[in-house]
Amino acid sequence: FYLFWVNRSGSVAAQSVVSHWVVKADWWFTTPAVIFQPLSGLWMLYERGYTVETMLEQNWIWMTLALYIFSGICWLPVVWLQIRMAK
Repeated sequence: FYLFWVNRSGSVAAQSVVSHWVVKADWWFTTPAVIFQPLSGLWMLYERGYTVETMLEQNWIWMTLALYIFSGICWLPVVWLQIRMAK
């Protein structure tokens, strides 16, 4: 949100500062979430009574993981662009 609006401000100094903090926020908040989400999801499945064998047999779990990986692939170019903008 802030990056969107600061890029329309015309202030290069403001763009530099905000871009710098947006990159930091991605590393501080998004990266731990990327790690925690699949682990917590698998833990919840285990708590629900799923075994590794039953998890591997479920198509919806495979589709969920595939979409999760796809969204991560879409996220990586955004991070690369943000890092370039911050520099």
